[in-house]
Amino acid sequence: MSRRRTRRLTRVGLVALPFLTVLLFTFDGRSGRVPANPAALPTVSSIMPLPRSVEAGSTIDIEFGATNSAGTLDLLVISAAGSTTSTIDIENDGSGFVLGPPHTLRAGTITLGLDFGAGPHFETIEVIPGTRDLLVDLNVGPTAIRRSEAAMAVGLLTDSWGNPVPDGSPLRTTVTQANGESEIVELPTRRGLVVLEVTGDADSERFTIAMDSSTVFSPSVDVIVQPGTPLPFDLVRNSNDPLLADARSLIELRSSDLVDDGGWAITDGTNIVLNVTGPDGPGIAHGEVVDGVLQATLIAPAEPGLLTVTASIRGRTSPALVLDFAPAAVTFPVEFEVTNGRRHVVIGPVIGPDGGLLPDGTPVNIGNRTTVLVDGHAEVSVPPGNPTPTITVLGVPGAFS
Repeated sequence: MSRRRTRRLTRVGLVALPFLTVLLFTFDGRSGRVPANPAALPTVSSIMPLPRSVEAGSTIDIEFGATNSAGTLDLLVISAAGSTTSTIDIENDGSGFVLGPPHTLRAGTITLGLDFGAGPHFETIEVIPGTRDLLVDLNVGPTAIRRSEAAMAVGLLTDSWGNPVPDGSPLRTTVTQANGESEIVELPTRRGLVVLEVTGDADSERFTIAMDSSTVFSPSVDVIVQPGTPLPFDLVRNSNDPLLADARSLIELRSSDLVDDGGWAITDGTNIVLNVTGPDGPGIAHGEVVDGVLQATLIAPAEPGLLTVTASIRGRTSPALVLDFAPAAVTFPVEFEVTNGRRHVVIGPVIGPDGGLLPDGTPVNIGNRTTVLVDGHAEVSVPPGNPTPTITVLGVPGAFS
């Protein structure tokens, strides 16, 4: 199993904040207030020491102390959630402000700008990912691979707010083979991510990937392992029965053994499409792998002639199998009769090569019209004066008497 970690990291750009001073000096302009006389503003004597960092989702109590008459203080907050301004009423004994979500939800730097009237004051607080209620998100692809391929597993370890954990946080990957044997790989995160390639055992047709960090577990993902491209194979018939173009006989086909270059049989149940070209035109048929060989059933065409079949499996196409279908009927008699002034075409009897009547329901083509045989015969009215139509049964023409 490969334990290689990805080394391609996404660089995060840091945005400088040279505009803070401009924003701070324009608080009064944006609020529509006339700048106060600095002498009339409260004197902020102290600011409670602020934490240098807090976990995501925390709240921060900001307290101010004042030494003269009541007034107001403007506070600007800039974070990954955007920027807000607040006006705080300052009393003689001071006041406070609670800073919390949404500013503390995303990891990064919070910048506080305070306008005392006599000049701005800046404070910064770092929001770091939380250490509780972690989440493990696992993505695996592809989930169906050939034996020569590997699946890529990508795990993302975040806090409950979606912040990637600090680099170096351990994330374990457990790979369980179909026989129950497991292997565990522990890797440190980079930008919250762990990336590795996973392959199955030589004889495994399925394995399962899961990731965890302490007591936090991802959902498990199954990966199907399939054989590769099969070696050259042929199509053959299952029997040597005569091929008759009767539009109803079933022709059973099979292939030679379907194995890849490693000797692994193509998985049973694999659906395979066959391309068919014959007297009735082009078409497709479906087959399935059973016991390591392709098995398929075709329906005989409705006209005699050559039918060509090929099968393609994972990039390998079989040589064409050519089937020669003989007529399913012999030339039959056709007569015209006139009854009560109306012309009728009387067809039959229509028999097959074995001397028996063709089955009831066999189609009869009379020009651009169609009827069916009943007891080997068919009859249809023909308007007087019309040209004599062409009459065929399963591609065999009738003979007028």
